[in-house]
Amino acid sequence: MQAIRKAEHVAPDGTLTLYLPEFSGADVEIIVLLRGTTLTSATQAAMRLQEQSGFVRQVLAAPAEDVWNDL
Repeated sequence: MQAIRKAEHVAPDGTLTLYLPEFSGADVEIIVLLRGTTLTSATQAAMRLQEQSGFVRQVLAAPAEDVWNDL
């Protein structure tokens, strides 16, 4: 999995523009954290477990679930 980390500033009106030429044409997942936020090792472990669960892989990642992206 290729990942990049970018520190950006959100404009006063709440907008943020990302320029990601390295991911041109790809589907990406964006995770937003406040800068300076630290995740505990327990939180990171829980995120990894949830990400690798059978439910996530077999149900949420199923092509039939992509209809939610069209809303």
